[in-house]
Amino acid sequence: MALETAPEDGDESASGWRRRFADRPELAAVVELVDGASVDFDRGALVRWFDEHLVACGVMRRPAVVTEPGVLAVPLEGADVDHDRVQELVAAATARVTVSLRGLRPPWRDDRFLAAAIFAGRVRRVRGDDGSRWVASPSAFDSLSDILLALLAVDVLSHCELYEQPWSQAGDDWPA
Repeated sequence: MALETAPEDGDESASGWRRRFADRPELAAVVELVDGASVDFDRGALVRWFDEHLVACGVMRRPAVVTEPGVLAVPLEGADVDHDRVQELVAAATARVTVSLRGLRPPWRDDRFLAAAIFAGRVRRVRGDDGSRWVASPSAFDSLSDILLALLAVDVLSHCELYEQPWSQAGDDWPA
């Protein structure tokens, strides 16, 4: 798994990750939000992220309020919200996702978030004409990190072979 760098400006999504991972939209959504957390991510960007990656794709409806344990909730409509409050919420969600992602690294693989996502119904297997596949099905009442982990779970479950390979090609500190 090669270390990705931020795409060039001018891509179709806020950070271009959707084009980079065109065949893996759930991963693109996770990486875009995590990438956005390192820049000036405001409530408008959070609304656009939900609309582009979840609402438009039919994964879920846009929540009225975004929550994360330990931080103040952020309403997506109404009166202005303090920019720092949005940053704190996104940073807390990103931290939880990063810890889960690092847990996939050998030698002590910890993929309990996959079982949690399946058990909670945030991911499910659906059958179609061309076989079965995993889909995200988070609720508008789930925390932002649970929504991100559901998207990540779909990618891990759909591309198991990639996550089972040694990550040494990306360097010892990936993901940073």
